[in-house]
Amino acid sequence: MTLSTLPLLVAVAVAFLAMAAIRRPTTGHRLASAIFAVYLVGVAHFVILPLTFDPRAAEAAGPIDLLRLIELRPFFLSGGDVMPLGQALLNILVTVPFGFGLPFVLRVRPVVVIRAGVLLSVGIEMTQLVADALYLALPTWSVDINDVLLNSTGVVVGYGAFLACSVIYTDTVGRLPIRRGLWVHFHDVLSRT
Repeated sequence: MTLSTLPLLVAVAVAFLAMAAIRRPTTGHRLASAIFAVYLVGVAHFVILPLTFDPRAAEAAGPIDLLRLIELRPFFLSGGDVMPLGQALLNILVTVPFGFGLPFVLRVRPVVVIRAGVLLSVGIEMTQLVADALYLALPTWSVDINDVLLNSTGVVVGYGAFLACSVIYTDTVGRLPIRRGLWVHFHDVLSRT
């Protein structure tokens, strides 16, 4: 049994269509939401999926010591090795689009963007832990505080980039009266900060 990206993509598409039918967003908002949804599915694809249960592999693995897989010391991997710089940078980069893109989907305050990013990261780590416990991820993943810290940093960097783009946009073209077309939503979001 394998859970792959396709069912997740279908579920996100159905949720997106349901949201569009209820809220009647603008075309620009729909586009921003679709791009954000594709990003979230991509994150799930690379950090969680595919999940596979293989009874023979589970039996061969024997009992899994979940405590051995959890690392709460920052910048160390389970087993005591120091986290490589490349891995740290990838953990930051994976959530930069979250911090940049969320303001285009939801009207949120900065603290909410940061909280949402922390919740995303904790949710990924908890999903990995549950997948380990249910033998859906063999070989097992390590679950650590590094990912939460670095992913949260990526959200802050992404939101900072959004704020910088908003200031530059507002000071240059943001004062132009754009009232028609696909760009209206993006113009309004970038101009209101």
